[in-house]
Amino acid sequence: MSNNDKVIQDFKSCTGIEDSEEAKQHLDKAGWNLLEAVASVTDGESQKLPSETSNDVSMSDISDQSNKVSIGDDYFSIPSTSNSRIQFTIFNENKDLCHTFFLSENDTVGHVKTAIHSKWGIPKCQQIISGWSVKNDDELLKNLNLHPIVQLSVYTDESPKNYKNSVNGVNDVNIPNKDEDFILHIIDQDHSKDYELPFPGSKKVIDIKTAMFHCSNIPVSQQVWVGWPSYVNDDMTLGQLGLTLPIHSVSFHSAPVLLHRPERKKRSSRISSPESDSDTSYSSNEDEDMQSVITDDLFEEDFSSKYCNFSLVPPEFENETIGCIQFAESFKEKYGEMHPNFFPGTLEEAFKEACFKPAKDRKLLAVYLHHNKSVLTNVFCSQLLCFESVLQSISDNFIVWGWDVTLDNNKTFLIHTIQTVLGREVVYTVKTIKIEKYPVILIINRVRRNTELLRVIHGDVDIDGLLSNLMQTVYMFKEQQVIECKEEEERAVREMIKVEQDQAYQRSLEMDRAKLEAKRKQEQLELEEQAKIEEAKQKEAAKKEAHRRVLEAKLPPEPEDGTEKIIKFRIRVQQDQFLERKFLMTDTVQLLLDFLLVRGYDTADYKLITSFPRRDLTMTNKSSTFEELKFYPQETLILQER
Repeated sequence: MSNNDKVIQDFKSCTGIEDSEEAKQHLDKAGWNLLEAVASVTDGESQKLPSETSNDVSMSDISDQSNKVSIGDDYFSIPSTSNSRIQFTIFNENKDLCHTFFLSENDTVGHVKTAIHSKWGIPKCQQIISGWSVKNDDELLKNLNLHPIVQLSVYTDESPKNYKNSVNGVNDVNIPNKDEDFILHIIDQDHSKDYELPFPGSKKVIDIKTAMFHCSNIPVSQQVWVGWPSYVNDDMTLGQLGLTLPIHSVSFHSAPVLLHRPERKKRSSRISSPESDSDTSYSSNEDEDMQSVITDDLFEEDFSSKYCNFSLVPPEFENETIGCIQFAESFKEKYGEMHPNFFPGTLEEAFKEACFKPAKDRKLLAVYLHHNKSVLTNVFCSQLLCFESVLQSISDNFIVWGWDVTLDNNKTFLIHTIQTVLGREVVYTVKTIKIEKYPVILIINRVRRNTELLRVIHGDVDIDGLLSNLMQTVYMFKEQQVIECKEEEERAVREMIKVEQDQAYQRSLEMDRAKLEAKRKQEQLELEEQAKIEEAKQKEAAKKEAHRRVLEAKLPPEPEDGTEKIIKFRIRVQQDQFLERKFLMTDTVQLLLDFLLVRGYDTADYKLITSFPRRDLTMTNKSSTFEELKFYPQETLILQER
């Protein structure tokens, strides 16, 4: 093979172009530079399937499309001309993103790679897909014996994970410990059983799944595992996976069965033209909606009269809460693990949990009404209600409350409860629902204290219609939620301002009270201090008065005139007031001072001054006699305040 032929073959492998002449034209334009030639093809729209050009449905366009629905950025649908569809869920290891889409079993591996390129722009030649083992892009999906739900991982050579290059998704992972023995803790979720089994490192993943098939009777193709590394595939050994030592935990359960349309004979009313071949005629038949499949074929054998009177809520239940719990348990037992999380309480409690929280935390209330006599019930519960995108949407946006109205007394109880909790509009809606329209989902919201029935979803809807109804309702709810969040924020701001004003007013009152209390305490202290001073004064005055009386009693009588050696004192106490008293010359100065104290003049406050020579008698020897001091028979003294 020449060098040019090898470049052409590499170009065709990377781009999916089968025509060698067309490949040669692209290489000629790029000067036979392989990377530039591949980039010129993959950068544009030439590698997209025609059905991929307008699949992604945004929330703003949802009201205009009834047959397509988008769950964020991760839901992607590729229409198929065949009714045997395979759901692919691809995890982008480089960006930690997930993408879901559908392909026909008549499509090829190359279509999977094209869908991945359309979503994330990864060239087909750079895609490393783990989770299956294929050899070439032209291989038909139906020849791979795939499960209706396929989970794969895609990464490129730039992935941060420690992968080696692989060819078409067959990984050659070089991880140590591949010769060691492993202990796997395996949980069978369907049967609630645990296994702790030893395996050698050379044992393959497919061998583990086969072993668990013998334990659980769940076919390998229907086993859904959790706990393996994201790059795992069935051909890898335990030693290549880099499992947790000494014990690695994984779990598995059975995958939900997707609704597939069985092969049917053409009805006589459908007459294809002679020019139309069999394939064209069959394709036209395949365009019928899901309801035709349900009513014409699928349920003729699935439902029999023995199930019609079976109720998920027993005819006699202790109270509404126990009835709801029994409903959820019966639903799980009949339809499996994949179902919405039904609220384990009364309708009123579910309503409050959904609609009576702050606006940012509110959800919609979805009232699911089950009727076992409806021909739609089995497929709606086992196929539509367990669909992954439906469950995700319900989990994120709804509180689900379930009840069974198969029995008349249970329906009567429900109507009475709805009348009390949700109002007349919902009661009227429930009363007018026909059996063939069950099961029914009533979507309830509460806006400004008003209960609103936003949407009624009947059981005769297909998966696209169910998702579309849910997403349209969520979109309306989110718009209203934004408005209510803004109103709540404004109310919160007003309340905060009011609270701050009240707090400032309270602080002002507290300060005023504190000032008044401080003033009162100060006045009280002053009064107490004044009382103490007055009491001290009174005590001092009483003491002085007692002392004065003692001195007055001790004071000798004034000597009479004619007595020898008499001295007469004339004491000026004020400007025009005088005290006069006679003493013996042998009396002492202390006796004179005692006389003054008895008259109210304490020498502690006054000085007693002689005229000439000027001297203070209070400072002299108190025991000195007047004779010793050489006083004259008459003396004038001056009483002066200190």
